[in-house]
Amino acid sequence: LGAIAVLTVLLLPPAGLVLLLAVPEPPPTRAAPLSLVAGWRVLRQNRPFRRLLAAYFANGIANGLPAALFLLFVAHRLRLEAWQGAFLLTYFLAGLVGVPVALRLALRLGSKHRAWCLAMLVTCGAFVWAPLLPPGSAVAFAAICLVTGLGLGADLALPPAMQADVVDADTAAGGEGRAGLYFAVWGMATKLALALAVGLAFPLLDLAGFDARAAEPTARGGLALAALYAWVPVALKLAAVALMWRFPLDAARHAALRAVIRSRTARE
Repeated sequence: LGAIAVLTVLLLPPAGLVLLLAVPEPPPTRAAPLSLVAGWRVLRQNRPFRRLLAAYFANGIANGLPAALFLLFVAHRLRLEAWQGAFLLTYFLAGLVGVPVALRLALRLGSKHRAWCLAMLVTCGAFVWAPLLPPGSAVAFAAICLVTGLGLGADLALPPAMQADVVDADTAAGGEGRAGLYFAVWGMATKLALALAVGLAFPLLDLAGFDARAAEPTARGGLALAALYAWVPVALKLAAVALMWRFPLDAARHAALRAVIRSRTARE
């Protein structure tokens, strides 16, 4: 924690300066405030928003469950407690690499949602094997951490970009200055998904009879840990893929929306 504090003090000022110089702010716009009822009406009428939000929420729970149960799974299923740091490092370094990989894949496909779906499918294909690993499978689990970490990069890069596209769909349809409303809901969904993951995981483990203090978990408790750590997240990610595979906003459709927005802005 001390090292994180030092790095933040040293790196945040120059990084913030680069951000301010490299990413200019658009001119401010004035928009009439929306009431709570009107705001929810706007959100309900935006069908791509509802679809993306549902997939984003399901995927958020799918990512939150393994995050909450990682230490328990590694210690009690794999018996590799000493390797926890190495596994986490592998996972997050792969996540850093996965961001540019996901962006390049989206550009190549001309579709952010298809790139995200493919990343989630690859993650599912690797993660589904985690509960089947025997104790001591350090290399195999490290490989799973590597593949799922690359998928994390797609989760970090692509949904926020699609969120901006959904805001453009609202703007092209006549909405003005509503990005704050949409991103406030995204933020709420992100936190709610993580809270639900933690709030469901541990009570369900308790109901299954899992005891983290026991030297050896019961068969039922161990199965519950494995299912909540990997198989339930895989099912949630597959549900997100089903929602997003035919998402209507690809690169061509988004370009058309941007053209509508530019034309209206020029006229105004």
